[in-house]
Amino acid sequence: MEANVPAPDLREERRAGFVQGMNVTLACLNVLVSTWVGFCCMAIVPRFRDLWAQVRVEPPAITILVLNYYAGISLSLTLGAIALAIATIRWNARKEALVLNIAGTLLSLGWMALATSGCFLPLLSLLEGIGRSR
Repeated sequence: MEANVPAPDLREERRAGFVQGMNVTLACLNVLVSTWVGFCCMAIVPRFRDLWAQVRVEPPAITILVLNYYAGISLSLTLGAIALAIATIRWNARKEALVLNIAGTLLSLGWMALATSGCFLPLLSLLEGIGRSR
């Protein structure tokens, strides 16, 4: 029965290989998601700046935050993802890279959710108010 149990060295090598594979996969996913979020924000958010200027209504604070800082945050997330990919290559099979890549991906998705909510939701409530006033 003990013949089926891998040697401790083999277990550690398998674990290191698993962590390394997960690191590379999550680093690629992080770069793709962060780049996609950056391009979406750079393409969509400027349209809302023009739209809010035409409406002549004070936008909510979350919309102002998104409109003022979208470029810097989107660029930072993309550059951070690339830096994490380089760190993943250097750190190889360390679990810290795994955690950082997960955090980077979730941070990018969170920024996309915030930017979408900050741009679209106030506009929907504004349009709803216009529809009621007629």
